Order: sequence, then C-alpha cells, then structure tokens
Amino acid sequence: MCSRFIPLVRDEKEWFRSYGDVGKHTLPSGTLETYLTSGLCRLEIVAALCPKRYETGAWRTGPLNMRFRYHQTPQEAGTGRRVTSVDLLDPREGFFQNKADQQAIAPVLMQLALEYAAYEESGSESWDNTIDVSSRPQWLKDLAIEARSAHVAPTSLPTPRGKASRV
Repeated sequence: MCSRFIPLVRDEKEWFRSYGDVGKHTLPSGTLETYLTSGLCRLEIVAALCPKRYETGAWRTGPLNMRFRYHQTPQEAGTGRRVTSVDLLDPREGFFQNKADQQAIAPVLMQLALEYAAYEESGSESWDNTIDVSSRPQWLKDLAIEARSAHVAPTSLPTPRGKASRV
C-alpha cells in the first residue's frame, strides 16, 4: 500500500568532487551503482514499481515521476534519473549482508510477482504512467507462474465493510 518511494543515493562523481578520494578503490557506500547491487534495495524497487490497489481492490493511479534522490551535499539535494522497469533487477541475485534475508524475501517477492501479473491481466491502465507492467523483466513474469504453480494464495485486502477482498 506504500504510495511514496524516495531512494536516497549518492552520485559518485559529485561525491569525489565534494570529498575527494577517501582511499578506497570501491565505490562509496550509497551510490546509485552500489544501491542497485543490494538484494534488499532491489526488492524495494520491485515493491515501489508494483501496481497498488485501494482497499476496495480497484487499481490505484501510480506516481508520474518516481526518481532517485541524491543526497551527497545536503545543501543541494538533487533529483536523479527516473526509476524505471530497467531497475527491476532480480533481488535474489543481489548482494545480501545477512544471507538469511535472501530466503526471507521469497514470499514477499512471490506476492509482488502475482500483483504485477494480476494488474496486467486486469486490463487496467491506472498504473501505466508509472511503468509499463507488460515490459517487466522475464524473471518477474516467470516468478508469478512459479507462485501460481506452487499455489501461493493471493493476498487479501480488507474492504470498508470489514470483509476480505481477494487480490
């Protein structure tokens, strides 16, 4: 149900221009490049771009301009590039500091894959300003098929009358 996603990252060139070489040969922590290698950050993007529903089950209108936000210089917080379907990288292939997290995200990722599939199958156009769901990567489409074959139950959303609505 999250309606706001603000990924804070650092621009590598601006970081080095502002702070110089900190003696490391790797990218500074928090750059867009390192953000996109993290399994949990990848999951954040998959969740942020996933079509959302109202409590009634109707599809919500998605945000028009979801962007990465730079924060290397607090006086000049900058707007980065748009978050797009290109950023839908498989979280399972990302880096995990705690290896147990890789297993813990599996059910969440399956539910998200089912939501993408349900939106595409619905014929709705509500979320289309945010992302062309049909252009999502093949791994995300395959995961929805896997979730269905494993009989993963769709999520239930409460309705205003207190009854559960199948999603």
